[in-house]
Amino acid sequence: MRVSVLEISAQLENVTNLTISSQYEYHIKFKCNNCDTETENFMTFSDDSKVPLMGGKSFVNLIFKCKVCSRPSNVSIIDGSLRSYLAEDSTNFKPLIEFDCRGCDPILFQPINRFQCTNMDNTTEFNDVDLSELNWADYDERTNESVGIYDFKYRFTTIKKSTK
Repeated sequence: MRVSVLEISAQLENVTNLTISSQYEYHIKFKCNNCDTETENFMTFSDDSKVPLMGGKSFVNLIFKCKVCSRPSNVSIIDGSLRSYLAEDSTNFKPLIEFDCRGCDPILFQPINRFQCTNMDNTTEFNDVDLSELNWADYDERTNESVGIYDFKYRFTTIKKSTK
């Protein structure tokens, strides 16, 4: 099975465990694998919303048709694939989440919903991390240190996984 991986990179200042909640609402643009047409708008979906495929025997997180060739596509968030981005990962690309994309490939990601992270000793949680501007800064009153996430970047990669 071919899997699309959303990888992130950022410079972390006095924070670690950057992640998203399981209810995170993804905003992603896709490209049709049949005719290379990109979706006009960002498609929105989350792990807690499931829609049945034709026949109703399996469920996915997103179904849509290409506006040019009408080919159907679907996207599923792979269970258990959500990871945290750690302080030691800083400035390196690391996987955040994996998608099973059928008939399409993800091309653009908008980090417009809230991320979360903790300070370095895990005593302060920051649950309202806004990375829509690709940078975030705050102050940790418990440790009297500035905290921040800078130069947020993403990319999509593809890996092969066995279907055990």
